[in-house]
Parts: sequence; structure tokens; C-alpha cells
Amino acid sequence: MLEIYKKYLLRQGFELKEKIGSGLSGQTMKGFQSSLGRHVAIKFFDSQFNKNNQNLKKRFLRESQLLAELQHPSIPYVITCGSIPIDDGDIPYTVMQYISGITLDEYIKKHAPISLDTILHFSVQILDALSFVHEKGIVHRDIKPSNIMILPSGHCYLIDFSIGFKINPQTGMTRATQTREHLGSIQYMSPEQKQSMKNVDQKTDIYSYSLVLCELLSGKPELHSLDRIEKKCPTALKKVIEIGCSYDTRDRYSNAHEFLRELKQVSTLPFLDTPSKAICKNILCPNADWSELGYYKNVYFIEESTDVYCTSCGEKLIYQCKNCGSPIDNTRFCGGCGTQQFDVPECKQCGSYLKKNDMGKDTNKEGCEKCRNKKYQLQLQQASFPSSTTNDDVPF
Repeated sequence: MLEIYKKYLLRQGFELKEKIGSGLSGQTMKGFQSSLGRHVAIKFFDSQFNKNNQNLKKRFLRESQLLAELQHPSIPYVITCGSIPIDDGDIPYTVMQYISGITLDEYIKKHAPISLDTILHFSVQILDALSFVHEKGIVHRDIKPSNIMILPSGHCYLIDFSIGFKINPQTGMTRATQTREHLGSIQYMSPEQKQSMKNVDQKTDIYSYSLVLCELLSGKPELHSLDRIEKKCPTALKKVIEIGCSYDTRDRYSNAHEFLRELKQVSTLPFLDTPSKAICKNILCPNADWSELGYYKNVYFIEESTDVYCTSCGEKLIYQCKNCGSPIDNTRFCGGCGTQQFDVPECKQCGSYLKKNDMGKDTNKEGCEKCRNKKYQLQLQQASFPSSTTNDDVPF
């Protein structure tokens, strides 16, 4: 059978390599697209146990249709799909983007305990992808660590939409789920999904990812496990997860966008996958606002940034108010709570902006360069024009 695959796909421009995974539907193999010089992943519907399962086959075919609608940097894209003719039928296949990384459950086993910064960095990416999925009216239904891929760079991908569905499907895009049929992983299922795979919406994905967050923080996909790690899980973050894990769907976030917004509010991290305004607070940064005469006037504002550190001086960038979490704006004071975001150094004697050589000095005593120049000029005047016996200050 493998030789048939190789010969057929070679004619389509794909050289078949080694096996990289398997599931209910069949195997996934690594391939090489010679025309573009890139590796690909090729999924086959060739399970010996389920080859006659028409519902499973329908879900396999539908996954490529769903993914074709989801053009997002954290969702693997579909290249093409087709079927390989064999003696007793055909073998459907899908050619997809190849993700060279490990699953999140493998990452947890290898790197636990995981830092809070890393957890939030992963979560922002996955929830941003899930938000896009929900905007398209699609429910994943199988959110779990093994369906999240992590690249060495820290970039994340949400994978395996095999049991996903559209809430308002077009022709040929129905749910393909039978009554009492249970798919996915019971550990991460929402209460309503355990009752029926059919009667769920985006809120079931919210519940599942909230349990993934619990596992990232505590090692177990259980809400009560957070009680034992108060120091690692801030109270505000725990509250967000509790809402996501609410038993009653009416108490949960309505979609991933709302979940993501709340998660950002409790974090001081820069969100590297969402370009936004940032500031570099380093008063000696070359890109700060300096006057033509060399006086420091303001911090370096960056309109659209995804960097953690300033590319000019290496200072860590600020994206949010540390007091209330509001986005940074082009002002010294937060627009949300009024907290001062940064200092603009001024001379304590004359109130003037400072030059680099006066930064960090006690200008209460010595003043700044401008003060010293005034004193010097005054000394010159006094030396050139000695004071008269009439105490007349006018030097003529």
C-alpha cells in the first residue's frame, strides 16, 4: 500500500517520507514538495479499523474544508487534498503545512514547572487563534495539550479540527455527529459536551482551554488544583480561569475573544503576536525624543511593536499600565487610571530638560548644564564689570 501512495503522490509533486503520527482516521506522514523545496504533512484516511466508518470519513473530508477557511498564523494551512484510487475504493488524503515542533503535553513533561510568563505567552497565541475560529462560526470541540504544537521559537499552533463543525453549516459541512456519540478527550470535555456532542457551541472550547490552563499551572486539568499553587497563580488569573470553567454556560465567557481580553487585563506581559503601542523608558535610549541641542524631552514611543526589548538600547518595553492594565498611549499618564507611566527628568533648580551628562545627578545642589552656564556667564559679567560703590547692577 505504501508503494501505491508513493507513486501516486510523486505524480502530484510530493515525495513521501517517514510516518510522523496516527489517529482514528489513519496515519500522517512527512512529505517533501520538490517544486517549492519545502516539507509538508500528509494525512491519510486509511485506518484498517475505521475505513468503512462513513461518519469518520465525512469528518476527515470536512476537516480540510474547515481549515481552508482558517487563514491564521497559529493554525496550519491546507495545501491540497485528493484521493488515491485503490482496488476496493479510494484513500482520501490531505496535504498540510508541516509543523516542526512538539505537542504541548510533551512540552509539559519536558519543561514543567513552566513559568507564568511562558504560560501566558502560549495562551495569548492559542486564544487568538481560537478567537478567529469562533468568529468564523466554527467550534473545535477537542481542545487539549496534544492538539497544540509548540515550535522551538515558542510559536504555537492549534491543530486537529477533525471533530470541529460549523454552527451554521453550508451544504456538505454538517456536524456528522450521531446522538450519544462521544469524541475527544473526556478529561477536557465541558459538562454539556459530555451529555451530547451535538448541542454545544463556542463555550465548550472556552471550558476546555481553561482546563488546559489549569494543567499548565498545576500539572492537572482540574480547577481545584490551583488552590495549592496560590503563589504561582495570581488571584486575578485564577478568577479568569474560574469563569472559563463555570459549569453553567451562562456564567462562562461567550467566546475566545472575550476570554483573551480578560486574560490580557490580568497580565503585564507584552503580547508578542499582536502589534501594539509600546514605550522604552530608558532615559538614555538613542531613539528617545532628544532636542537638537541634546536635551531629553520624552520617552521613545513605538507605534506598532511586537518586541520584548528595545532594538536600540535593549531596555524591556512597556505595553500596559502596571496599575490597571490599560494600553499605553502617547502620554505620561495612563488614560485608564491616571497613574504616571514614566518620568521626564528635569532640573530641580530651573525646571529645564536635562542633557545626558546631567542624567542621574543631584540637580538640587549643582543644577544642570543650563544653570551652570548662566552662573558662568554671570561670573564673567561680574569679572568684567566690577560693582560700583553705588551698588548699581547695570554694568554701564
